Amino acid sequence: QNCFRCHNMGDEGGQKSGRPWTVLATWAQASPDYFAAYIRDPQSKNPKAEMPAFPTYDDPTIAALNAYFRTFANSAASKSAPIEKATP
Repeated sequence: QNCFRCHNMGDEGGQKSGRPWTVLATWAQASPDYFAAYIRDPQSKNPKAEMPAFPTYDDPTIAALNAYFRTFANSAASKSAPIEKATP
């Protein structure tokens, strides 16, 4: 709910952030530690970040967010991956 106010997934969600959910998904998949640190304190990673900090999110909450965003990365990858023909 907090993310959706600024970030978007296609036509749904906020337009404040220039980063759609698919980009966040890529970050979550490529670097879970960076993703967690950015959520807790975005300005420590990017002083110009407008995103508010969420320092009270505990590890299970961050892990759930990471898992959720990774589903978008997996979905995007599966749509763009070539389909291999099965061999008997």
